[in-house]
Amino acid sequence: MRLSSPLRLLFWLLPGGRPKAFPLFLLGMLLIPISLAPSCKTQSEATEEATVLEPSPVDSPEGENGSETPISNPATDQSGMQWPSDDQKILELRRTPCFGKCPVDHTILYADGTVRYMGTQNVDHLGLYKGQLAAGAWDGIFDQADMIDFWSMEERYPTGDNRIMDLPSERLWLSDGERDKQVINQRYANPEADGEQQTVEQLNSLAASVIQLLDEADLKFLQAPPGRQ
Repeated sequence: MRLSSPLRLLFWLLPGGRPKAFPLFLLGMLLIPISLAPSCKTQSEATEEATVLEPSPVDSPEGENGSETPISNPATDQSGMQWPSDDQKILELRRTPCFGKCPVDHTILYADGTVRYMGTQNVDHLGLYKGQLAAGAWDGIFDQADMIDFWSMEERYPTGDNRIMDLPSERLWLSDGERDKQVINQRYANPEADGEQQTVEQLNSLAASVIQLLDEADLKFLQAPPGRQ
C-alpha cells in the first residue's frame, strides 16, 4: 500500500520511526500560529496607520452647510430658548472655516431686535448667545447695503470658476421686507473681472459692520459650543 506524503511523515515519527521526535513535532505545530500572530497584528496596525482620512465637510472652507440658501434656524434649540420664527429674520451672517485660524460664527438678527449668535472658533464669544438691539440700530447696515448696491450683486465672489479652497467665506443674507438677497464672499476678486476688487472690499466692510453691531447687543451666554459642554 502506498501512503500519502502526510501519512508517511506521521508513520516516520511514530514508534519504529523516530518516536522521540514526535513531541517536538507537536510542540512546533502549536508554536507556529503563536509566532505568526504578532506579525499579523503589526501588519494590520501598519495598514491602519497608512490609511489617509479625508477631511469632513465641516472642516472645508464651505463650512457645514454647502447650500446657497440662508441657513434655517429652529424656533427652539438645545438651550431651551424660544427664538422668533424664520420669517422674522432680517439679517444673517455666517463666517465659515478655513485651514487656518479664521473666525467661525453665525449671527442672526430678527425684526424685533433679537440677536442669536453662535461662536464656534477663533472668536471672543464662544458658544450660543442671545442679545437685544434697540429699534433702528441696524438701519446703518441697510443704508450701507443700498449704497453699495448689494441687492444687484452677483450671488458669489469671486465670479468665474477660479476657487481657492483654503480661504474662508462670508455668507451675508439681508431682507428689507420687500426683497431678500444672499451673497457669498470669499474675500478675493476675479482678477479678470473689472471692478470686482472694489466690490469685494465693500462686502468685507459690510460684514465687518455687522460684527461691530454685536457690541451693542449686550450678548448673554446661553450654551457652550458643540463638543465643549
